[in-house]
Amino acid sequence: MAVPPSSTQGWIITFTAETWEVASSLDFSVVAFTPAKQRQASRIRIGAKLFPYITDKQCFAGIISTKTLAIDEPSSSPFGSPGRFPIVIKTSKSLILEPSNLLPVSTLYRALALFRGHSSDRSRRQVLRSAPLQLKSSDIEILMDRLLCSSEIE
Repeated sequence: MAVPPSSTQGWIITFTAETWEVASSLDFSVVAFTPAKQRQASRIRIGAKLFPYITDKQCFAGIISTKTLAIDEPSSSPFGSPGRFPIVIKTSKSLILEPSNLLPVSTLYRALALFRGHSSDRSRRQVLRSAPLQLKSSDIEILMDRLLCSSEIE
């Protein structure tokens, strides 16, 4: 099982299919957030593990590592129209799953502490809508392990 250092931060971040394509075209070198998410994004440290969740597919797609802190640079964000995603963090890909190996969130409902107390699909989707969402170390370990296993499936 992949065990992150105890100081490693883990965050779920969300993408639509469209913003995932933009991130992919940039080789996952940057992620961006709306102004409404600036407070959460400002808490993400250098070296944090980001777990991209694609909302349209309801799947996790890999692991991305942060290289910088969040900065407000509307002109440098390649996502959407100017000013729509002005909060940017430079990143590097650690693991990106093939589309056929994406990890369905439904396979994690019972495993992640994040979903405890949320028994309905609607409630679980609401949890994910609040992303970026900081994870407990136990959830980081589970996600890393499951994503690594998914990457080995052919």
